[in-house]
Amino acid sequence: MDELAPGIHRWSAPHPEWRPKSEEVQSFALVVEEALLLVDPLLPPEGDERTAPLLVALELLAAAATRVELLVTVPYHTRSAETLYGRFAPERPTRLWGHRLVRKRLRSGTPLEVVPMGAAGTAAPIASGSAEAYTIGRPRRSEHPLYVPSLRAAVFGDAVVGAQDGLRFWTLSSGTGEAWYRDVFAPTLAPLAERPLEHVLVTHGPPVIGDGQRQLALCLAAPPVQMY
Repeated sequence: MDELAPGIHRWSAPHPEWRPKSEEVQSFALVVEEALLLVDPLLPPEGDERTAPLLVALELLAAAATRVELLVTVPYHTRSAETLYGRFAPERPTRLWGHRLVRKRLRSGTPLEVVPMGAAGTAAPIASGSAEAYTIGRPRRSEHPLYVPSLRAAVFGDAVVGAQDGLRFWTLSSGTGEAWYRDVFAPTLAPLAERPLEHVLVTHGPPVIGDGQRQLALCLAAPPVQMY
């Protein structure tokens, strides 16, 4: 696990669903005062030699926290959140946050704190104020990008990715063009882009450390990319 900036830790693991042999996706451990925020956590597959040292590193971070908050940005990224909930909940207060559809991906009756859906572009405080979850898209998406005020960091699940030329919107459809992203989708992210930003963390591709405000502004004006 790498520390990208004070309080911002990142690790990677093979994508469990798409191209698992060729793509590594990112998860984040964020230290916010007395809390540990684990965003879209994905553990390596069984037998991977990275798993044991990663769990030790996470245990050390959790031991220094009074509570653990598991934050799922988009239901597809529920992944290892339930496993880690079961690992940390017996020792300290632990909660799992996400869109209501995350419930369909929980197998063991793990309680879910549902992220409130507001108007597009609005934010709801979650995790006792350690983070803010944004409602985005028209129509509204099930993805909630996060803003962590104390770290001046934004975290995206799938809406924004790190491409070769910087941050970009990610589209899976060739039928959704540049004009739609610029005129319809980008305005719903503008309130987040206007927050004080140093870092933009993404699960796909490289993050932006130290130049987040400018890079996210450029993303809102740039055409989308198709990663697959």
